[in-house]
Amino acid sequence: MAPISPAVPYLALVCSLGIISLQTLTPSPPSSSLGTPHVARSGVRGVQVPFRARVGYPRERCVRSEASKGFGVKKGSRSKGGGSRQKEGAKGSQRRPVKKVEDKDHKQTSQIGFWDQADEEEMRQLIGDDWQEKLKSESASNIVQQPPTSSEFVNPHVIPSYGPLRLGVSPVLADSHSVIGNITLKRCIGYMQEILTFAKNQGTSKPLIRLLDEVLATLHTTLDGFEVLNYLYAENENKEVLPYSLDELKAFEQEIRLNPDLAEGVERELNSKRDILTPEELIASQKWINDYKGSSYAMPLDRQRKTQALLPTLGILSSQYNSNIQEHNKTVTFPSDIATFLPTTHQSVLRFYLGLQEGQPFPKGQNMTLPANNFFAAGFLRTVPYPMLRKEMYLKYESISENLQILNKILQTRYSLAKLYGHETYADLAMENSILSGPEEAKSLLESISERLYPKAQSQIKILENFKRQTEGGDSTIRDWDVEYYLSKAIGTMSNLDFEKVREYFPIDIAVDGVRYVSERLFGVDIVDTTKQGFEEGDIWDVSVVRLNVRSKKNESLGYIYLDLFERSGKPTEALTLRARARYERMNQSPKPENNVARVVLATSFTPSMQQGGVSLLSHEDLRVLFHEFGHCLNEVLSETETYSAAGCFGVHSQSDFVEIPAVMMERFAWDPRVLGTFATHYQTRAPPADKLLTDLAASRNAFAAIKAQEKTAFGILDQEYHSHWENEETKEGGSKSTEVLRRVFDKHFPVKMENNPIGGSWETKWTHLIDTTYAGSYYTYILAEIVTANIWNRFFAEDPLNAESGRKYREAILASGSRDDPRQLLKGLLGDDFLSPDSWLEGLGC
Repeated sequence: MAPISPAVPYLALVCSLGIISLQTLTPSPPSSSLGTPHVARSGVRGVQVPFRARVGYPRERCVRSEASKGFGVKKGSRSKGGGSRQKEGAKGSQRRPVKKVEDKDHKQTSQIGFWDQADEEEMRQLIGDDWQEKLKSESASNIVQQPPTSSEFVNPHVIPSYGPLRLGVSPVLADSHSVIGNITLKRCIGYMQEILTFAKNQGTSKPLIRLLDEVLATLHTTLDGFEVLNYLYAENENKEVLPYSLDELKAFEQEIRLNPDLAEGVERELNSKRDILTPEELIASQKWINDYKGSSYAMPLDRQRKTQALLPTLGILSSQYNSNIQEHNKTVTFPSDIATFLPTTHQSVLRFYLGLQEGQPFPKGQNMTLPANNFFAAGFLRTVPYPMLRKEMYLKYESISENLQILNKILQTRYSLAKLYGHETYADLAMENSILSGPEEAKSLLESISERLYPKAQSQIKILENFKRQTEGGDSTIRDWDVEYYLSKAIGTMSNLDFEKVREYFPIDIAVDGVRYVSERLFGVDIVDTTKQGFEEGDIWDVSVVRLNVRSKKNESLGYIYLDLFERSGKPTEALTLRARARYERMNQSPKPENNVARVVLATSFTPSMQQGGVSLLSHEDLRVLFHEFGHCLNEVLSETETYSAAGCFGVHSQSDFVEIPAVMMERFAWDPRVLGTFATHYQTRAPPADKLLTDLAASRNAFAAIKAQEKTAFGILDQEYHSHWENEETKEGGSKSTEVLRRVFDKHFPVKMENNPIGGSWETKWTHLIDTTYAGSYYTYILAEIVTANIWNRFFAEDPLNAESGRKYREAILASGSRDDPRQLLKGLLGDDFLSPDSWLEGLGC
C-alpha cells in the first residue's frame, strides 16, 4: 500500500470500509482499518444514500448531548455533542436528588407503575435474565468525589485556561480530563450547597433562577468542551477516561435540575418576586418548575421506580440496535472493472486503499469485494448499471434482521414510559411544547401534504419507468434498488448537468469564503480568519482546523467557529455542529470581550485531495452541508440572551422542531444562482462559472423533487404511526409489527412497492432516526423546516437574496432569540398566522 502523503490528513473512511479486497490481489490493510465497519450517516461526502436510506436531510444536524425525559439514551450509550436539555435517562445519571418525593395519595393497587413480579418479567423480556446487573452497569459512575472546601467555592469561569478551545485541559496528560472534571464538579457542588441554603431559608439578593443558571453554565464550561474533545480530538488513552467524567458531570446536572428543594425555591420566588424578575427570568423559572413537575422524581414512588428502570433499559436497547448496525458485515462481490462506474470519490478511496495511484486503472479480470455499508451502497446504487448487482447490494445493505425484535421492544418501552409520564402515546410526550400542537396536527399536516404530493411523485416515477424501459427493456417496474440509479440518470439527461464539472467551481477554500461572505452581507458581521493566532494559543487540535472569529461592526467578538472539515483516523464520518461554549450575558462579569463569546465546532468528513499539494473540491451536496451546518453555528454565535439556558440552538429548552429551521434556511442560499455567482471560482483558471451552469444547478434542485419530498413525508407519517398507535397494532403470526406498519404506510403514501427481503430485515432495522432522541416522535421536523423556510424565503429573500435589511429582520426575529421564546409566536410575528401554510413549498415543487 502506498504511504500516506504528509500533506493529506488521515482518512477516517479507511477505518470504516470493513472488507475491501481483490480475490487475487489483497493488500495488507492499514492497522487503523481493522475491526468492525463503521456505518456512515446519510448525505455525507456529496453522495446520496440509497433509496429509503435517504429519509430526509442528512444527519448533519446539530447534535445535543441530552437524554430528554422518557427518551432514553441518545444514540445508545454514547453521547455526542455540546448542549444541555438533560432531564432523565442519561447513562450514569441514577443518583437521587437530596430529597425524595413522599408517596402521599398513591395506592399500591394502581394499575400504572406498580412494581411487581410482572414488571420484573417485563424487564427480563426486554434485556434478559441479567437485567439487574445490566441496569447497575448502565448507571455505574467512576469519578470519586471529594468534599469541597470553602476556598473552592469559586466560579470556574474566572480560572485562566489553556489547551484546545480554552478548556483548561492539557492534551499531554492522559488523566488531565478526570482531574479537571473533578475540580469542576467540586466547585459546582460547593456552589450548589450555598444555593440550597438560600433556597430553603432567606433567599438571595439575586434571583435564584439566575444562580442556578450560572451553575449550569459553570458545569458546561467543562462538560461541553469534554464533549468536543471526546468526539473529535481525544487520544486513545483519553478516550478511556473522558466518558466517565462526562457521565458524572451529566449526572450532577440531572441532580440539579430535578432537585425538589430547588424547584420549590424557584416556584416560591416566582410567586413572591414576579414583579422584579425580568421577562427571561420569568420564562426560565416557569420552565424549571415544569421540568421538575414533569419528571419521574415528582411521581409516586412505585411509578418512579418503574420509570427509572425503563429509562436505562431503553438506553441498553438503543445501544444494541446501533451496535448491530455498526457490526453489519455483509459484502458484495463483483468484477473489478465495474469499479469504474462508481463515483470519483469512491474510486479515489478504493485506489488509496489498494495502493494504487490516482487515475491508475483497477486490475482486470479479478473480483472485488466491498462492504454493503452506507458509503459504498450510496455510490453503488446511484451509478452501477447492472440491476442484479444493485439488487444484491440493496438487500444486503438493509438486512439487519436482529434489529427487528430490538426495535419492537424499543417502541413498546417508549409506549410504557409515555403512560407513566401521564400521556396517551409517546408522540404526545415527544411533542410537548412543540411548534405543532400534538400528534393529531402533525399527522393531519403530513397527510394533507402527501395527498397533494402523491400525483406529482407518481408521474415522476413513470418518467423513471420510461428510462428503465429504454435502458433494460422488459419489465419497467421501478424497484427499491432502481430509484437512485434512474433518478441520477434522468436528472443528468434532462438537465445536461455534469456534476463532476460543478465540483471544479467549489474548491474548499472558495466554499468557506463563500459562506463567510453570505453571512457577513446578511447579518452585519465581520468573519476573520484567526487560525494562526489559534495555533499560537494552543486552541487548535489538528493542522487542518480553521478558526474563524465572528465580530460585530463595533469590533466586538461574538464567537469563534472552528471548521474541522476533513476526515481523519478516529473522527466520526457524519457532519454536525458541536457547542464548546455558549454566548450569553453572564451575571456579575466585568466587560472583558472574551468572557462572553461563543465557541462552536463545525465538523464534516470531506474527502481531501489524494495528491500532494492537490486541491480538495466539494460537490454541490458538500457545499449544501457546509451551509447547513454554518446555519447552526450562526444560531449559536448570534444568540442574544440573558441566560445560559436559553442560549443558541443547544439551549436547555430548545425545541427539536425549531432547531433545524436556521440550518435549512442557510441551505437555500447555497442553491440560488445569484448567491453562488458571487463566489464560485474554477480551481485552476480562477474563472467564474457560466450563468447557465448555475441556473441548471438551481433547476436540478426541484428535478424529481416530488419523489424525494413524498418519501420524506411518508417517513414522517411512519414515525407518527410508530409512536402514536403502537399498543393497538396487530401482527400476523410470525410477522414483525414494525415491518407491517412500514408496509402499510408506504403502500398508501409512496408510489414504489416495497419488496420482501429474502435475506431478512427491512429498512426500519437501520433507521437511526428512530433511536435518536431528537427525532423519535417528531421526524416531521424536516418537513416543517422546509415549509417554514420556504415562507421566509418568499417573504424576505426571493427578490434579493443578499438584502441586508432582510437579513437584519431575520437575525433579530429568529437567531437572536436563541431558544428563549416560543417559536410558534416568533414565526407568527415574522410571517403571520399562516406561517405553517405549505403552499409556497409545494408550489415550488410543482404541486
